Amino acid sequence: MKLEERLIINSLNDSEFDLEEGLLIASGLDSEEKIGEYKGKLDLIHERGKSFIDMHQRQVPEDYVSLERAKLLFQYLYVGKPSRYNGNFLFTDVLDAQLSDGDCAVGNCTGLTSLYTVLALREGLDVGIKLMPGHVKNLLFLNGLEIEVENTNPDGFGKIGLDYEKLKNPNYLIHLIYDSRKDLLKNVTSLLFESEHNADDERFALDILLHKGYYLAVSSLGEKVSDDLKKHRSFTETMALANAGQGKVVEAFNFYKEFDERVDEGNICNNYGRTSWWPRTCREIDGLGDYQNGYDEIKLFTDSTDYKVAKSLVEAGEIGMAEDVILRACRREILSEHDITSEQLADDVKKYFSFEGFRQKLDTYRIDVDRERNAREAELKQILSGSR
Repeated sequence: MKLEERLIINSLNDSEFDLEEGLLIASGLDSEEKIGEYKGKLDLIHERGKSFIDMHQRQVPEDYVSLERAKLLFQYLYVGKPSRYNGNFLFTDVLDAQLSDGDCAVGNCTGLTSLYTVLALREGLDVGIKLMPGHVKNLLFLNGLEIEVENTNPDGFGKIGLDYEKLKNPNYLIHLIYDSRKDLLKNVTSLLFESEHNADDERFALDILLHKGYYLAVSSLGEKVSDDLKKHRSFTETMALANAGQGKVVEAFNFYKEFDERVDEGNICNNYGRTSWWPRTCREIDGLGDYQNGYDEIKLFTDSTDYKVAKSLVEAGEIGMAEDVILRACRREILSEHDITSEQLADDVKKYFSFEGFRQKLDTYRIDVDRERNAREAELKQILSGSR
């Protein structure tokens, strides 16, 4: 499993979540070795900070010890790097700059707030973040007060919090990094760390994870999405593909059956075409000499839900289930407005699957499908004649 996928899954489970690791992964680290290297750099910054705090801490009433240590932590970061602001938002760049020799800039509001946040959490401080348009700062919760920490200003410690949007959960910093990177996963992290979202946001997040091949993350997020999304056909299609990608073929087959039998309700979360038209079109296009379009049509089919689920079932030895998937795909084609024979469908199936006796099975299956299509046409005629 890639670290990025693990970050998504752990974000859904508070007990498994590690903000420091999350910030490093969001900054582009892709191996445990690199994570360990940068956690070592963070350890060094923290150790130096603790020494500074212990050396300069005044005798104050017990109720104000945390406030004193929070202020000294802020001062420590400015002592060696007083000109702190630049464009760095990646946590890795901020750590490197903080440890570099000389007075050099360290980071922007996202980068500097990330650094103060993790160090404050290591010190046991109750710290969150505060958003405003184009900016983020820390918010300390001490002695019943909300105290702002503006990390881009050397005089930025100690103002009483004003009424901006408040986000006590500092995990949102991970989303701010992805957002600054203009990475597609920003749509996923926004969903994970924002309290307000809808079924369309959830569908989009699942589609992004599916596109990246993070099948386990799709399954984990799929368990937590709203009932509004779960009732739509696109959700069952996504879960069929995610389970097929994990080799969980029985689950994939069951979700596929739900997908095939459902009709979308409403206008949200529609199926965006992962199931292509049947590839017979490629033969017709090739007959006209347009081989590129013919190739593209074949590629569309091999990217379809029907093909992927059936292929995973064949690889698992579940030939009967795979045949059922393809028969269902044929049913949708027969019920469409296109006229296609069983012979054409059976020929097309041979291109992708070695099902024995598929033509005979399709002929038997088609009797029921034709009966259903004729019933639909009769019902439609009756409705139309009654509306005149």
